[in-house]
Amino acid sequence: MNNKKSKLIDFLSVLRTLTAALFIPLLISPQGLEGLFLMNAFVWGIMVFITQRQSLEYVLGNKLFWVNLCYPALLYLIVNITNGLFIRHSILLPIIIFYLLFYYENGGFQSIEYRIGMGTAVGYLILIHFYTIYMLNKDVDISRNLASSAYSEQYANMWTGGYDHIYLTMLGSICLFAIILKCKENRLRWGLFLLEMIQMVLLFKAGYTMALLFTVGGFMLIILLGVKENRKLWLIILTGMLLFPLIVMAGREILMFLAEHVSNRYMHNRLVEVANLLKFSGLKKNGSIDGRLSLYRLSAETFFHHPLIGVGNSDSLRKVLYGGHSTIIDKLANFGLIGGGTYLALILYNFKSICKRITKKHRYIYMAVFLIYFLLSVVNITDLTALNAVVFLIIPAGICIYSDREQMKK
Repeated sequence: MNNKKSKLIDFLSVLRTLTAALFIPLLISPQGLEGLFLMNAFVWGIMVFITQRQSLEYVLGNKLFWVNLCYPALLYLIVNITNGLFIRHSILLPIIIFYLLFYYENGGFQSIEYRIGMGTAVGYLILIHFYTIYMLNKDVDISRNLASSAYSEQYANMWTGGYDHIYLTMLGSICLFAIILKCKENRLRWGLFLLEMIQMVLLFKAGYTMALLFTVGGFMLIILLGVKENRKLWLIILTGMLLFPLIVMAGREILMFLAEHVSNRYMHNRLVEVANLLKFSGLKKNGSIDGRLSLYRLSAETFFHHPLIGVGNSDSLRKVLYGGHSTIIDKLANFGLIGGGTYLALILYNFKSICKRITKKHRYIYMAVFLIYFLLSVVNITDLTALNAVVFLIIPAGICIYSDREQMKK
């Protein structure tokens, strides 16, 4: 009897490993396989309940999981009051946190099961990178078209990255940059460097000016936060302040030079507009930056007029009462302080809780990635399944894996 029970547990453990291997790839798939992900997560959860009940009890007793679970429940109440639309992917964040906590408790991301899942996810990401670069060579607008509902059904597939894939690549590049700078293993460093080059090619090919600017900003932030001695940090900051006028002048000329030599019309227009900003000559009338600022103001004005529960997030209100181009400002306009404020508090609480689970030595990497993610949330849409998976699961787990590997090498 005990032998049969042992064999059953072994079989269920194998099934748990297989469903765990699909967990992250289904989250980051460009096609948005949320229904299939929920089915897979349900099966994985049952396997966890049967085979790892002790770890399950740890997760269910953890405040971080319950805080994330409460947000979709609160959101459901608000959208019913405001006749808004329930954001279905909001229910995925508690599952992502559950997965993170489970493997943190059950082997600290060093378990074979989690490594298989992470390896599958990285392999899938690399395939998406290559196929997206191939598609961008055929059509430079493919990633932008995938951000539009008018084109998404025509172009969407499991291999072509759209808007969210470009930005998760940006965040991943910042994390990789930090690890490459610290890594002392030659083979690992060159492998990560090769992956970083692939990601940078994708970012340049996609022509997302904002993604490129945030990537450079993230690299600078990593260098600043990675300085151990405050004296050196202040020296860098003061030197930067003294050189700022020269940097602005040089930056303006570089941007105009690049604008003259890029074939992508979106990139050309954005570079010219940013150069005009550095020239302090104002924005081009009806330019994309000017348009974005007006959409931010629209959401902010709506929030000030409806500060408690907002006006809802119906599609008919988009660009009428809210702009649809900023996660933070739009959520305040859509759901007021109760819903939008709770979302803001939630992501900050997630950041604080996850930071505690990363060693102090490498904590600054996650701080830099999250700061860029937060700034991006102010100026663009980031409440997306793939981005949530990267920020609250893949990157912190990757940092922990590298940290443990570095510790074992000593």
